[in-house]
Amino acid sequence: MEELKLPRKTLSLWKIRVTFAVLVFFGIFSYFFHSFDWFLAATLIIICLYEAVILWYLPALFKRYSIKYINGAVIIETGVIIKTTHIMPFSKMIYAESVTSPLAKAMGLSAVTLKAARSRMIIPEMPSKDTERFIKALAEAER
Repeated sequence: MEELKLPRKTLSLWKIRVTFAVLVFFGIFSYFFHSFDWFLAATLIIICLYEAVILWYLPALFKRYSIKYINGAVIIETGVIIKTTHIMPFSKMIYAESVTSPLAKAMGLSAVTLKAARSRMIIPEMPSKDTERFIKALAEAER
């Protein structure tokens, strides 16, 4: 049994993504609603939610995220409030795909998408070497 945990770089990448999304949302929000009285209250709520996601939710999510390879299957355990376990046997897998965004590529990370008949699992960004090794292991399991 081999178990993988997500690296700190993945957490940093997701913090950057959340920050960018909040800044875009805040920019659009401030452009259209700057004349209303409740703008300050809405801004404070957005900032509080952002801080909760950055300081509590993302670290807790990545701490609990684990990927295990047991007897020809991939088992992914995740969740902060609602914990889930996904099991996908190698024999049921149709394809595995490596996905990389420009920011993830600059950080040396890539994600993996696993597709089966009626399901899909996405493994968040991990080092590109681990992604290549994982896809090679899937290819060898098919033989």
